[in-house]
Amino acid sequence: MTHRRLRIGLVVAAAALVAWAIYLAGSAPAWWGAEPAGADRARSLERRLIHAAQRAPGTARSIRVPWETVNAWLRHRLPAWRRHASDEGSSVLDGARIGAEASLLVVSRRAWGGAASPIVSAGFAVRVHDGELRCRLRRAWIGRLAVPRLVAGLFVDPDRRFPAALPTTGDRRLRIRAVRARPQGLSLEIELAPDAPADR
Repeated sequence: MTHRRLRIGLVVAAAALVAWAIYLAGSAPAWWGAEPAGADRARSLERRLIHAAQRAPGTARSIRVPWETVNAWLRHRLPAWRRHASDEGSSVLDGARIGAEASLLVVSRRAWGGAASPIVSAGFAVRVHDGELRCRLRRAWIGRLAVPRLVAGLFVDPDRRFPAALPTTGDRRLRIRAVRARPQGLSLEIELAPDAPADR
């Protein structure tokens, strides 16, 4: 009788763990956030970045951008940036949202589209080096369920690189000097590239 009760208890505990894992996997993570803002917000971000950089030409300026605005830029301006930079590698960001978990920059997207699809996320440590944004995979999740990094590395490039410069209106280019993921938004250090034209 004792062994039977033990087996029943183990089965119940295992079922509870499976149910909890399914619940976590189907839940939206905190960094998924609200729907991105509109195209106007994305364009105003570019103007804000240019204005901040031009206040002290040749000097890096710090600016913080709310995640809602960052994700508006991804949705509405990323395609033009990719065409300008001839960078097809950034297509991984199509349909994605960005947020933060601790100090990691988290890229999330629906696994296969549709509101019922689970949200898969990858957390990267980001640094700028030799004109590139270098993103190294540190954590991964399905919904709010953490999954082993080694497993995630089978589906996500664990070492992604992007140009650390943004083309904007008027053929200006903004060089990114540093990136930090914060709970409230993205912290950037930027400056106008040396060959960028200044306002007259």
